[in-house]
Amino acid sequence: MVRDMITVFTASYNYSKYLRQSIESVLNQTDRDFEYHLVDYGSTDNTWNIMQEYTKDTRVKAMQIGAQKNKVFAMNHSIRKAKGDAWVWCPADDYFASNLLERKRVYAKRYPKAVLDDDNYVVDGDGKVYGSSRRGEFTDENIKVKIWEKSLIGFTGIYIPMFIFRDIGLYFSEEENYSEDYRWMIEAVERGVKFRHIPEKLHFKRKHKGSCTKKEYVAIIANIEKIHKELKEKYGK
Repeated sequence: MVRDMITVFTASYNYSKYLRQSIESVLNQTDRDFEYHLVDYGSTDNTWNIMQEYTKDTRVKAMQIGAQKNKVFAMNHSIRKAKGDAWVWCPADDYFASNLLERKRVYAKRYPKAVLDDDNYVVDGDGKVYGSSRRGEFTDENIKVKIWEKSLIGFTGIYIPMFIFRDIGLYFSEEENYSEDYRWMIEAVERGVKFRHIPEKLHFKRKHKGSCTKKEYVAIIANIEKIHKELKEKYGK
C-alpha cells in the first residue's frame, strides 16, 4: 500500500535566528515520508545561506522568490508547487515535536478530508518552555458560530488536505497582510470543510519580541474587524 506523501512548508523573512531549529525539527521527524519546501521571500540576513545548507537532504527544496508584499505569496507558492497529498506549515520561529507528522497521519486515516490542528507548548525567545496551550474540541455545528468569535485553530503544524486548495480552490488571500489564516478558516468553515482537533501537544509556539503578533498587534486587530465585515456581507451573516 502506498502512503500519502506530505508537503511541509517553512518560509522566512529575516528569521535566521530561529530558522535552524525550525528546519531540524522537521527533518528529524519520526515519519520521514515528506517533501520540505524552504522559501526565502526577500530576506536580507543569512536566511538563504541557512536554507541551502539543508539541500543535501533530498527531501528539501529551497526556493527564493524575492521580496513580496507579505508571507502569503510564499505560502501559496509552496502550495502550488506541492507534490504531497497534504500541506503542513512550520513557521520559521516555531518548531515541531518529533512525532507531529506521525500523529497527523494517524488522525488523517480517521478523518481523511479534515483539517487537523493540535495543542502546543509555549516557549520564549531562547526556546525555554514556560507554558502550554490547549484549544479544545468543537463540533461541526458549533464551529460555525465559534469561528466568528475567535480563532479556534493554531496554524503551526496545521494539516490541510491538498484537495481543499486544488478542488475547492481555497487558497490563502494574498490581499491580507495579517490574519490570512483566520480569513481562510472562516471561508473554509462556510464552504463545508471539516476540522478536527488532536488533543496532544505536538508543536512549540515561540513568543518573542520580534514576532508579527507583538509588533503589529493594533494592525492585526483592525484587520480582523475588516475580515469580519467583508465575510459577513459575503455569507449573509
